[in-house]
Amino acid sequence: MAHQQHKGPAMKALEDRISELKTKLTQAQTKLHQAKARERAAASKAKRAADTRRKILIGGCLLGMIERGQYSEERLLKLLSDNLKRADDRALFNLPPLSLDDTSSQSAAS
Repeated sequence: MAHQQHKGPAMKALEDRISELKTKLTQAQTKLHQAKARERAAASKAKRAADTRRKILIGGCLLGMIERGQYSEERLLKLLSDNLKRADDRALFNLPPLSLDDTSSQSAAS
């Protein structure tokens, strides 16, 4: 004898409740994922801001030392010339663009 399973109203109500809870769980998981992503983005932004602030402070200290005669401007320009490779960065300090020979020898040395 095959036993047929009839779903009564109580079983239907339970299935509906399970479906509703699964939907709420998915929504909660999505919100959690979004909150974690916002948290990671905020931490990354704060890290970049701190890095930028450190660079500005270092630059300010170095410029102050130059103004007080504690560090030579020529030494700074040599340091910049030796380390700045991008043409737009070099132009900021009125440094000549690197020649093709300079950039290829720098690449080979790296």
